[in-house]
Amino acid sequence: MRSISFLILTLAFCQGLTAQQVNWLQHVGTTMHDIGSAVDLAPNGDVVVVGYYESGTPMDFDAGPGVYNYGDFGLFIARYAPTGEVLHVQHCMSSLDHGFTTYPPGKEITMRCAPVSGNIYIAGDSDVGTGDLRVIKTDPLGNLLWERDYYLGPNSDTRWRAMDVDSLDNVYIAGDLEGTVDLDPGTATYNLSSFSTDFFITKLDSAGNFAWAVQNGDFFDTDNAASICVRDDSTFFLLTSESDNDVVGVYEYGTDGIMHWRVPITSQGGVGAYAIDLDNEGNIYIHVNCITQMDMDPFAGVQYFNGWTDAIAKY
Repeated sequence: MRSISFLILTLAFCQGLTAQQVNWLQHVGTTMHDIGSAVDLAPNGDVVVVGYYESGTPMDFDAGPGVYNYGDFGLFIARYAPTGEVLHVQHCMSSLDHGFTTYPPGKEITMRCAPVSGNIYIAGDSDVGTGDLRVIKTDPLGNLLWERDYYLGPNSDTRWRAMDVDSLDNVYIAGDLEGTVDLDPGTATYNLSSFSTDFFITKLDSAGNFAWAVQNGDFFDTDNAASICVRDDSTFFLLTSESDNDVVGVYEYGTDGIMHWRVPITSQGGVGAYAIDLDNEGNIYIHVNCITQMDMDPFAGVQYFNGWTDAIAKY
């Protein structure tokens, strides 16, 4: 039997980009498939991990000499102190795992902690009934507050890609759209349609009510969302891979869904867009990959990275 354990790392550069030593590491797992799907920081500095395990026996979430056994299979939300000690684990049994499919690999979930309330938002593929996508909100200890399902039909390949939350607990979810999809999880209908693959963004308020949804992309090309980052309660940034993986797009949107600007970063083909984030001064950082040549300066200058290179750029 194959074991996939998850690792939790806190790096000094996550808190200021001033050093790169490992502060601590947690390594836990069973003899079966254990998947750590997402990690985020709570407002008080605790580390929150969401994942799935299927051992059939309780898993010890304490990697030290102590024992913190919990559950035997299904979705888990684990909370660790800034110094690495396990604080709390919320386990949801298989039939009550909020409907998320996390195995086999590729059926992944994304998670964010609200920056003020500390409430936890989780989005991913659903395996309950005919629902294909699901979003849930829990309190800081993982107790369910609400859930929303999206019913996409058997021929849709629409999926979530990234999510972030503002200080008012509004949630913004970016994903890939194929075919026609109703992005209002309530009783009303709000359809978006795509001939090939477009990226989309949708917003739910703190109570899980639909606010808006927008899409963008070329009619014939494949355009994928990669990462989303809320700056404040009025704007957020989006990172995309566009034009059949020839272009990385950096966007600023208002929290009303109106696009403010787009900056393209061009290559000779084969780019991958992974993450976008901000520092406390509002500078933008992106993580991309390119298998050919890519100009990382989208303005007057030229800053090339050659093939098979990962790059982190600041703007």
